[in-house]
Amino acid sequence: MTTEQHTAVTPIARPYRRAGIDEYFLNDEAVLYDPARHATHYLNTSARMIWARCDGRRTVAQITSDVLDEYEMNDPKRRDGVARDVESALLELSNNGLIDLA
Repeated sequence: MTTEQHTAVTPIARPYRRAGIDEYFLNDEAVLYDPARHATHYLNTSARMIWARCDGRRTVAQITSDVLDEYEMNDPKRRDGVARDVESALLELSNNGLIDLA
């Protein structure tokens, strides 16, 4: 993981996957290989779900809503935590050069 910080994640940002990243899927998880950086990244189920939605069309708010729906989280107290987790995952994907936060 890098210590480099990119711009903050905003609800209206439309993150997209960087071209050239190789994807290998293992059940609900994924391994990503970045040949430009010779780096391998493991994504758990939640991170893979977020990664898959980084298509440049969905906003961060929409991705968060998708995650909440997938896990059937309707409790308002948990929604804020999930939103922070999604933002954290997006920042980590961005800091590792896997997505761009448009």
